[in-house]
Amino acid sequence: HIPADAAPQLGGRSWTITAEVVVPDGADGVEGVVYARGSHGVGHSFFVLGGELHLDYNALGAHHRARGPVSLPPGRHVLEARFDRTGPGGTVTVAADGVDVGSVEVPRVVRMLGSTGLDIGRDALSPVVDDYEPPFAYTGTIDRITFAIHRRPDAADVAAAARAELSRE
Repeated sequence: HIPADAAPQLGGRSWTITAEVVVPDGADGVEGVVYARGSHGVGHSFFVLGGELHLDYNALGAHHRARGPVSLPPGRHVLEARFDRTGPGGTVTVAADGVDVGSVEVPRVVRMLGSTGLDIGRDALSPVVDDYEPPFAYTGTIDRITFAIHRRPDAADVAAAARAELSRE
């Protein structure tokens, strides 16, 4: 568990969560929470269940779920969840081993993801979704999780991109 004050500030920005995981030899896939933040009222849950990879974006009780089928045989895998902000909302996409498997539009961004902090490899407090009983621990090994928070382009970035486009005409 990581307290909210020490957790990456994902609210209101574009971000990518990359999890490097290992499925143990002899396992017929894995399941469980890779990352969870917030609670039943607001937050995210990134998990594997029933042969599908999920990222549930819980916006104050309005759930937006990116999901898709995944095959995770024994060995190393990279699981990814991305949020690309566009205006007041954005798109959540989930991917496994570099292949996008599902996405969903989120109409409004939630800036504050709750005060409960985040969990890696489980959702131990108030679960973000009703799909599982907490803590729904991940049954493989999580080697590393990386949070990349992308800044919004400022006016200078937009002007530079426009100049580059105009120079091609």
